[in-house]
Amino acid sequence: MKEIAFKSLTEKFQYESAIAGIKTVAFGNLFLLLLILVGNSGKIGLFSIGTFCLISGAFILIVHNFYNWTRPKINLLVLILYVIILTAELQLLGIPAPLIESGNFHGKGTLLYMAMYLVPFIYIGIRIALILPLMIMYYRALKLDRSK
Repeated sequence: MKEIAFKSLTEKFQYESAIAGIKTVAFGNLFLLLLILVGNSGKIGLFSIGTFCLISGAFILIVHNFYNWTRPKINLLVLILYVIILTAELQLLGIPAPLIESGNFHGKGTLLYMAMYLVPFIYIGIRIALILPLMIMYYRALKLDRSK
């Protein structure tokens, strides 16, 4: 890998921060996979939400290990591929079902039941939020490319 020339320490810090965000995307997807495995008693099918988490997390991790994120066009391509994976998941499988039905809140654990009902919405929120670091990396690489 060639050394990147930065104009200032601020630019270097912003770039390194964006790189850390990319790692967050990979491990965030693998963390969601772990949550899905726990919720499904360790079982995922070939065509399931867990598979899409594994594919997108592994994709970002592999790209991160072999690429230094300095070219905006490639960064945009990675961003688009990640969004395509997410869109395919939503189109084919939809939002995951709640772990409990909406009317079954009884007993002392009402907050736990509410949290279990909100899991699908939290899941989709995290998946969509994991797009942001990829967008930031694209912007930083574009800014770095323009400053040369």
